[in-house]
Amino acid sequence: MKQELANFFRQVLYITFVMVLLVGCAGRAKRLDDKGKGEIAMNKAMVILYVADQARSRAFYRAVLGEDSLLDVPGMTEFPLSGTTTLGLMPEKGTSTFLGDALPTPSSGNGIPRCELYLFVDDPEKQYRTLIEAGGTGISEPMKRPWGDFVAYGTDPDGHILAFAKTPAE
Repeated sequence: MKQELANFFRQVLYITFVMVLLVGCAGRAKRLDDKGKGEIAMNKAMVILYVADQARSRAFYRAVLGEDSLLDVPGMTEFPLSGTTTLGLMPEKGTSTFLGDALPTPSSGNGIPRCELYLFVDDPEKQYRTLIEAGGTGISEPMKRPWGDFVAYGTDPDGHILAFAKTPAE
């Protein structure tokens, strides 16, 4: 049980790190390199979700995002999220070829929320319905949240959290 908990927290920390990088990559963000000297320009970012069934996830995200994939080959499907951010779908079975044995397999975390895609959309209610119609699970219908956004929450077929948000006009 302790090992499972440790693995869970490692995955949460990794996903948090990736999401922090995305916040910095929304435009042409810059960050300090790992020595604290100079800057490294980041002008593109990709979030990769490990999925149990690439074809099922491709169909789900095609319906939910309303976009065709940019790339669809065995081992990777990519969808545009914005001009600088791409969503990748990778079968979890193949991850050990590049992650090795140092980390638990992604499938060991199935059923545990491991990340959240917080997507700003024009109509959170419509996106929430589309998520359910496409085979996702609704968690929370759209409502105003304490931070001010109007947000709906659901999961994809692999249990990844999707949030459809709209910031009220000021």
